[in-house]
Amino acid sequence: MLGGNWKTNSEIQEQLLLNMQHAEASSLSLLDLLSKLVDEKRRFESTDEAASGEIDLF
Repeated sequence: MLGGNWKTNSEIQEQLLLNMQHAEASSLSLLDLLSKLVDEKRRFESTDEAASGEIDLF
C-alpha cells in the first residue's frame, strides 16, 4: 500500500477507506470507555453521599 499510487488505485483507496472506518469506530469506542471511566470516577469521588459508591475501608 505504501508503494502504490492511492490517487488512481481503487484497491488502495478501498483499503484506506476500510482502515479509516476502523480507526473511527475504535476512536468512538475509546471515547465511550473514557466517558464511563469519568462517570465512575465522579461516582466514587463525589462528596454527595447519595451519589457515592459504598466503600468500607475499616
